[in-house]
Amino acid sequence: MFTLVAALSISITKAQKLSAAQVPAAVKNSFATAYPNQAVKWEKEKDKYEAGFKKNGTDMSVLYTTAGEATETETNIKPAELPAAVLSYLKTNMPGKRITEAAKITNAAGVVTFEAEVAGKDMIFDDKGKFIKKMKG
Repeated sequence: MFTLVAALSISITKAQKLSAAQVPAAVKNSFATAYPNQAVKWEKEKDKYEAGFKKNGTDMSVLYTTAGEATETETNIKPAELPAAVLSYLKTNMPGKRITEAAKITNAAGVVTFEAEVAGKDMIFDDKGKFIKKMKG
């Protein structure tokens, strides 16, 4: 029973769906300024607010602090668009496993990383395709 409760609490804290009314005004204003006239779905991830939306048909998300500062932008990409070094690493270290999702992540300082979801794990790579870390999906 404890394991089930622990698993449920982990999944609940990962991302909670929010209505626009539950999102601080500063966050909504920052999003509306950066991405005017976009339909948005809100989630809370730990202490940040995530705006999920489509831009030119591409799924994107932006993480904001409570004060409305954007900390990270994530753009979904096709697995084939990952850097060659990422694809090579995954072929060597996770043979036979399929990339189910891929994304390009840019933090507020402009630093780019790539994420590849493989076998339920998020694999993070730097902008050159060097493996950084593995996280639960």
